[in-house]
Amino acid sequence: MSAAYTVKFKDCTRAMELFQKAGLKVSYKKYFYSCATGITGSKSLL
Repeated sequence: MSAAYTVKFKDCTRAMELFQKAGLKVSYKKYFYSCATGITGSKSLL
């Protein structure tokens, strides 16, 4: 099951784009020699 999920998900690029469109400052991260990806971000309260 995790293989099917991984193939469809690929990486966090699409999620990053959605958060950026919502006005967040987002950084894309690669982990474990690019075997895993993640995003971090923030949004100004003002």
